[in-house]
Amino acid sequence: MTYSISLSTNDITFPATITSDYAGITITVTTNNNEDSDCYYIMTDIDWATFERNGGTVRIIPTSNVSNFMREGYAVFYNKGDNNVFATLNITQDYIEYSITTNPEEIRFQSIPTEEFEEREIEVTVRGGRKSFYVNTINEYTKTDNTRLSYDKAFHIRYERTNIGNKENTYKMYVKSYGIITVDTKYEIVLSHSDRRDVQEKIKVEFDDIDTEVPVIEHKGFLYCENL
Repeated sequence: MTYSISLSTNDITFPATITSDYAGITITVTTNNNEDSDCYYIMTDIDWATFERNGGTVRIIPTSNVSNFMREGYAVFYNKGDNNVFATLNITQDYIEYSITTNPEEIRFQSIPTEEFEEREIEVTVRGGRKSFYVNTINEYTKTDNTRLSYDKAFHIRYERTNIGNKENTYKMYVKSYGIITVDTKYEIVLSHSDRRDVQEKIKVEFDDIDTEVPVIEHKGFLYCENL
């Protein structure tokens, strides 16, 4: 007897988000020219999808892919009569893109602001999940050896959502500077995705150089008075 096995398709792709009523993808397995046969078994190391068999049909249902990368895997269908006769099903699943981008990526202030202080506007674009973000931290570093000093409150930050889209939301973020007191520090504002803390964007903050020249103070010699 000549053994054979074939699949109705050898490649399937799933969407990233799977709802509770998702029907999955069903393929037909033909063994020895019979579409209703159970004469096959399935081997796979995919742990993010289930395989529901019903005679010569197999329904594959994945879980949602909330990662930032595409899932890829495969399943091998072997003919029970001869293990050397097999067919491969390649399985992929799209991913939810989590990202934060800013324009610009760098802002600059005067070292000594005016009375009203300086404010810079940044456009923030967020993709994935709820498509929102938060200010994770404001880092302060030394310019000489790049040592992180502390959380710094040298800025006031506010933002508002300007557009809601199917794939992305956009925001206007306003950064106000209170100035700096030392030339040996630099800053970065770290934004984190509201649904994925590891997805971040860093905004570099620069200041104009501070005039470090020490002014000359003129004063008269001290006069000691005995009788006041």
